[in-house]
Amino acid sequence: MTGVTGGATYEHGSVPVVGCLSNAGTPTLTLSAITGPFAEYGVGTQTATCTLAGIGSAFATYTIVDTTAPEFDLPDDIVVNPGRNTASAVARAIVAMQVASVGVTYTASATDAVSGPAPITCTPPSGSIFPVGTTIVTCTATDLVGNPGSGTFTVTVLGGTGGRPSGGDDDEVLGGVISRGSPKGSGDGGGDVLAAPKVKGSLLPFTGSAALVTFLLIGLLLIATGIGSATTSRRRRVEPRDRLL
Repeated sequence: MTGVTGGATYEHGSVPVVGCLSNAGTPTLTLSAITGPFAEYGVGTQTATCTLAGIGSAFATYTIVDTTAPEFDLPDDIVVNPGRNTASAVARAIVAMQVASVGVTYTASATDAVSGPAPITCTPPSGSIFPVGTTIVTCTATDLVGNPGSGTFTVTVLGGTGGRPSGGDDDEVLGGVISRGSPKGSGDGGGDVLAAPKVKGSLLPFTGSAALVTFLLIGLLLIATGIGSATTSRRRRVEPRDRLL
């Protein structure tokens, strides 16, 4: 018998080809069904038997295992830039004060080469509220054989200050739509460029003291505008008096 060795362990997909050799004739090769709790995925114990009629047989029992973790399909790093296209500097400042966090949804999945789709858990989960700054999202999955794996990406909320990362555009969030980068592994550059508008979100304004500050700022602007208008209305042209003869 060639190829396999009795008692050996082989990775799924890498089991050597079994051969039967004999100087007395041509043996018949028989491979048993794989047995074990994960036999339906091709993982377990198998026996190869070479039989030569009238002479005898030889066999080898070996184990096929799966030690490869699932592969992840995660979104590229997400960048949220609220208020980037707001024309007024005052309006941008107000948006910046109001934006405390943004709701972001995303799609993530994991697939094992042997057992197929694997249940995935991401923290924070899709639909969570992400604060201003950068948050690392960690996704984990375990295939049906028990091999664990993990992957990460980031969600960055710029806080409505109008900045943008180098290398590409990003979309504002005032309309409730957040664009994200192309999926990792797509070869579309990675992390800087925000593409398909597949991520939905909404602004969650501050309440309490931040709202009070916002209203005070608006009040001050209105007062300043009123004072300017009043000053303008009081101005008049002073004509020189005629000289007395």
